[in-house]
Amino acid sequence: ETILDDQPRHFGDYSPGDFDGRFLGEVTAREALQYSLNVPAVAVLDRLRPARFVSALAAAGIRLKLPQPTGEPGLAVALGGDGISLFDLATLYVALSHDGAVAPLQTVPGAPEGRATTIFGPVAAWYVNDILAGEPPPPGMLPADLRRTRKLAFKTGTSYGYRDAWAVGYDAEVTIAVWAGRPDGTPLPGITGRTTAAPVLFKIADLLGLPASPGDAKPPPPGALLVARRNLPASLQRLDPGPAEHAGRDTGGPKIVYPPDGSIVEWHGEAVPLEAAGGSAPLRWLADGKPLPQAPPRRELFWDPDGVGFARLTVIDAAGRSAHATVRLEP
Repeated sequence: ETILDDQPRHFGDYSPGDFDGRFLGEVTAREALQYSLNVPAVAVLDRLRPARFVSALAAAGIRLKLPQPTGEPGLAVALGGDGISLFDLATLYVALSHDGAVAPLQTVPGAPEGRATTIFGPVAAWYVNDILAGEPPPPGMLPADLRRTRKLAFKTGTSYGYRDAWAVGYDAEVTIAVWAGRPDGTPLPGITGRTTAAPVLFKIADLLGLPASPGDAKPPPPGALLVARRNLPASLQRLDPGPAEHAGRDTGGPKIVYPPDGSIVEWHGEAVPLEAAGGSAPLRWLADGKPLPQAPPRRELFWDPDGVGFARLTVIDAAGRSAHATVRLEP
């Protein structure tokens, strides 16, 4: 729940921006990761140092493909300014369900297990798992409890120029990695990990069926409640004042996170999830000026469009502040 700043910032001559070209201002670390915000990620890597980050991965057998192999890694590494195979990406996500220990994947049944290298601890792994398990499903997919299937923690990504769309999901038993794109690396404008790769990921999870021991989420390890309140420098954090005060925190007017303004949404008749950040609860949504039914507390809101074409979405907070997004639905 550490508060980070997602706003225009210069790191030397490097000025990263968010995917949709907008900034959300003050956000929690949880929101920054779930919404794939770029500036907070770069700010954290700036403190960690890119060379240290890349060296830690190399020690675990993960070799990133840097644009200039002989040069020093830069802050763009935080945003995919390097190359990684889907195999290595899956290897790293498996580590999240193994308390931060990276081990070589076995490609032949019965092969001897390789040596595991710990690159982060169980507390950090639990926090990331808890955050990614709260990701809303991709467009057109119902939540796991309604589909009676695996509840995956997952993350999506889209490379610069729309050349790669990927999604990785996992639980304690399985890790699934999906890539979509063209083999020759040419762009596919409009594809994203969330709308292209994630639906495939969820369909694979459905085919695998329920886990052997569904159970509850893994409880936080000792010390987990303290981690979010340390390690980042004062310039990057303002400690959360506590549940009572945090519940009333107002980060300014609301902002529409999904679908972002100007986006094209592939639509085949399914409900479209709506996501907003900031503002004072409760939030009210309108589509083309018509109020949408409110979702139950802590549940995602879905919108049933009337058809393809342009639509204007509006979100209004309790203080009367609003945000708008014009999107286009295409089959």
